[in-house]
Amino acid sequence: LPTRYVIRKYGNVNNQVILSFDDGPDAEYTPEILDILRKEKVPAVFFVVGLQAEKNLPLLKRIYQEGHEIGNHTFTHPNIAAIGTERAINEMETTRLLIEAVTGHSTVLFRAPYNADSEPTSEVELKPIAISRQKNYYTVGESIDPNDWETGVTADSVYKRVVDQYEANPAKGIILLHDAGGNREATVQALPRIIAYFKSRHVQFTTLANLLHTDKAAIMPPAPKQWVPLNIGLIR
Repeated sequence: LPTRYVIRKYGNVNNQVILSFDDGPDAEYTPEILDILRKEKVPAVFFVVGLQAEKNLPLLKRIYQEGHEIGNHTFTHPNIAAIGTERAINEMETTRLLIEAVTGHSTVLFRAPYNADSEPTSEVELKPIAISRQKNYYTVGESIDPNDWETGVTADSVYKRVVDQYEANPAKGIILLHDAGGNREATVQALPRIIAYFKSRHVQFTTLANLLHTDKAAIMPPAPKQWVPLNIGLIR
């Protein structure tokens, strides 16, 4: 029968989890998070906001060079369902071009602001997916959300929410955290504990490329040849 949308889901975790960080990069919190990930030898995917990346170009470069995946989270963080299609596409394309200019690689990963629900059903949830697919993106949802952006949240509550949601359903595997957009000290403090919890249970930290049975070059293909990566120093 005719239908307006057909959604295909890809990737199933098997004793695996993926760490994802939205809204950065941030000059204060992203370096701390990257230091923890490097120390623990854990990969992650960063869904960057163009305006934030523009302010922190060396950090964007560092994220890529330290082996992490980078996804598109629009340029100004609007609600895609509430804006026109033309602006939505411009938001995605501007951020994509920035990622390409800094890293020399593009991205096929997209996460819509305010809309990381892993089971989209409403028009509001489906519109961003449909628009991003027009530009050949894969929309990445989440299945474990500790709401680390809430005012007054603590490291204990972030950690407990992650653990409780995972233990309620170990088939959930994509953890949504934030490295910008406000005070993220609780996230930074909770991260080593979250990593230790999954490592102690022999749950593997994996990448979206592995989940999709491909490699990073497919997730972040080389930028068009006319683009030359910017010569930007790294922040450690």
